[in-house]
Amino acid sequence: MNKHLNVNCIGLSGRALASALLLFALGLGSARANTVLWTEGFEGYNMQPGQTYGGLDKNATDPSATDNAAANGVGNPWFGPNPFPGNGWVTEAMQNPTLFQDTVSPHSGTNMMRGNQDGVGSWFSGSDNDIDHVNLAYRFHNGTPLKANFSIDWWFYDVCGNQYPADDMDAGPANFGDHAGIEYSTVAPSNTDYVNSGFIGTPGPNPNGAVGDEYQVTARLAIGACQPNSGGCILTNYQVQVLGATDAGTIGVATEEYGTGWFNTTFYRTNGWRHAAISVDGNNMAVLSIDDTVVLKHATGATNGFNVFTTTEMQPTLGTYNQSAYYDDITLTLLSAPKIASFGISSKTNLVLNATDGVLGWTYNVLMGTNVTQPLSQWTSISTNVLTTNGAFSVVATNGVSAASAKRFYAIKCGIQP
Repeated sequence: MNKHLNVNCIGLSGRALASALLLFALGLGSARANTVLWTEGFEGYNMQPGQTYGGLDKNATDPSATDNAAANGVGNPWFGPNPFPGNGWVTEAMQNPTLFQDTVSPHSGTNMMRGNQDGVGSWFSGSDNDIDHVNLAYRFHNGTPLKANFSIDWWFYDVCGNQYPADDMDAGPANFGDHAGIEYSTVAPSNTDYVNSGFIGTPGPNPNGAVGDEYQVTARLAIGACQPNSGGCILTNYQVQVLGATDAGTIGVATEEYGTGWFNTTFYRTNGWRHAAISVDGNNMAVLSIDDTVVLKHATGATNGFNVFTTTEMQPTLGTYNQSAYYDDITLTLLSAPKIASFGISSKTNLVLNATDGVLGWTYNVLMGTNVTQPLSQWTSISTNVLTTNGAFSVVATNGVSAASAKRFYAIKCGIQP
C-alpha cells in the first residue's frame, strides 16, 4: 500500500448485518495517535531582574538582551539574525506602546513573545525588522526536514485590526505587517541550531546587507500580514504565503526580502488573538487556516520539506507606528492515520464510520473493495468528506452496505485536495 494513503488494517466481523454479509473496516483501532514534537508557551524563560520581560534570543550580544543566552545547540531553541541589538523578547502582560496602548495579555499562561526594546527599557513602536527562528529539523526531527503529514499552529495578537480606517497611516491596519511560518533554509544546519551568527536565510535580499543568507530560503508557508513594497496588499485582510506561487492575484516580487507568492485572503483583520495553522499531507499539499477557517489550499512547492519555524516582529510597513505581533502557544505535531473508532449502519444501507485524528480542510474518502488483496487504487470511492474541524469526525457512505454482496471491505483514505 502507498504509505501516503494513511491506511492501517484490521478485520471486523459485521454480525449486525444480514448473515450473508461480512463487513470489514480497515483502520479500525489500529492507527497510532498524533505525536506532539514541540510545544512553546514561553513559560520558564528568564526575565531581567525586577522586570516582567527579558530578551529571548540565545545568541543575543546586546548586554540588555542576554537574559536567555545559551550555547549553540543546547538549551533555549530561539535565535535571531540580528544578535545586536537582538530580536524577540519574552514578556508578561504589558501595555502596548504608542499608538495602541491597550493591555495585551498572553493567550495562556503568564508569558508570550513580541518584538524588541530600544535597549533602555522602552518598547519599540516603529520598524525594527526583528526575526526569530527555531531549527525544527535539528531540535525535534533528528536533523531531518519535515516533509509529510505534520502540522504546526500558533496564536498571534494583532493590535491594529481594523479599529481605524485603512488610509489612517498612524493608527490603521497599515501599521501591522508581521507574519510567521515554516521555511526551508539551505543554510540551517542539521547538527546544531544555527550557523553564520544566526543569519540562516531570507527568501530575498537581506536589508541589513549581504551576510551570506540572501535568497537562501527556498520554500516558505506563512500566515499573518504583509506589505510588499511592490504593492497589491489589501490592508484590511490577512495575507498568507506560498513562496514561489504564481497564481493569479498573488503579490510580492523576488527582489523583496520575503519574496513572492503572497495571497490576499478574505479573512478580515480584527484586534486580538488569532489562531494560525498549517498542515501538510503526504502529497506536498498544504492547508493554511486562520481561526479554524481554511483560507488557502495549495501545493507547498517544498522539494526538500521544511526545517525552520520563523516569526517576524515590527516589519517595515506603510504606517507610521509599526506594531509588533505577539506570539504564544506554538505546537508542532506529526499527524497519524485516521483511526476508525467504531462503525454503524443507518437506514439499513448507509455505512457510518466514526473516526479520530481528523484534520481541518483535509478530504477523507471512504473506499470500498471486494478483495482485500487488491491495491487501494482499484477500490471504489463511495463517499467524499471535507472536514471543517480537527479531531473526532464521522463519515457516511450512502448505500455503502449491501447484503447482496457476500463480502465488502472499507478503508478511509485522507489527504488534501485543492
